[in-house]
Amino acid sequence: DATYRSKVDAVYAALRAWAPELLVTAGFHVLPPQAVRIPRVAALNFHPSKLPLYRGGLPFQAQILRGETQLECCVHVMTDIIDDAQDVLARGVELSLEGKTTQQLFEELGQRFPELILEAVEAIQRNTRKVEPSIPLGDLPHSFGVKAETWIDETGEKKRSNAGVLSRVRIEWEEDSAVDIERACRAFTVQGFKGLFTDYEATPRRVTHCALLPKLQAAAPAPVAPVAPGTVLWAAGGRCAVATKDGAAVLLTLEDVEDVEIVVGGKFESMTLVSTWLQKPFTDRVKGGKRFE
Repeated sequence: DATYRSKVDAVYAALRAWAPELLVTAGFHVLPPQAVRIPRVAALNFHPSKLPLYRGGLPFQAQILRGETQLECCVHVMTDIIDDAQDVLARGVELSLEGKTTQQLFEELGQRFPELILEAVEAIQRNTRKVEPSIPLGDLPHSFGVKAETWIDETGEKKRSNAGVLSRVRIEWEEDSAVDIERACRAFTVQGFKGLFTDYEATPRRVTHCALLPKLQAAAPAPVAPVAPGTVLWAAGGRCAVATKDGAAVLLTLEDVEDVEIVVGGKFESMTLVSTWLQKPFTDRVKGGKRFE
C-alpha cells in the first residue's frame, strides 16, 4: 500500500544519502535493482547454498527436503538476477544437515557468517574477483517457495500448480514416505513459521516433532496386514504413531490437540489447502502436479 511504499522509499533515500561503499544482506527479501546499485563498490549477499544450486528464498528447507547432508555457504555480488552465481567472492562454512532443523541451522550460521563476509571483502580489496560466465540454470535444484507451473487436471482444466518448497508444508499421506515426513518436519521447524501440518477430523494440526519408527513388517513377530497411510497405530495425548505409505511409521508430536481425542484406527488426512494454512496465495499444488523433491 501507499504507506508501506513511502517507508521503503524513505529507506532507499537514507541509503543513498549515506553513500555506502558496500551493502551486505543475509536472509533478506529480494532487493530491487535501485537498491542493489546504491553502494559505490558492491552489494553483497550471504546465501546458504553452493550457488547456483538452491537459488531462492528457502535454501535451508529445500536442502533438508532433498536429503542433502552438507550445507555450503557463499557470498556473491548481487545483480538484477536473484542469487546470481556469476560473481561469487567466497565459499565455505560447511555445516552438517544431519538431523538438524532449519532453526538450528539459522543459529549455527548466525555465529559464523561474518568470517565469510570478511573473506569476500578481502577478495574485493585484493582485486581477485573473477566473474564467471553465465550458467544455464535448467533443472538445477532451486529453493523458491513458489514455483508456478501450468497443470491440466483430470477434468481438462488448466490450473496454476505450485512446484515450490512451500507445497511440501502439508503431509501428503498417499505420496510421502516416512523419511519425507521426517525431513519436512525438520525443514519447516523455524521460528516465525507455522510449520508442517496434517488434518485430523477435518481440522489442521501442526506437527512440532517427527521421529522415524521401524518398518512395520520388520518389527512384527508375525506378518502384518497392510495399513492405510495416515492410520493411527498408537496414541497418547498429542503424540501418536502413524502408518506411512512405504510400510513404515512416524512418531508425531502435535500442537494444540486438547479439543480432540486421537484414537487408534483414526485417520490423518490431507485436506486443508496450504494457502489456507499459511495464509499465502499461490502455494497450492494441484493433485497430480509436479511436487518439490
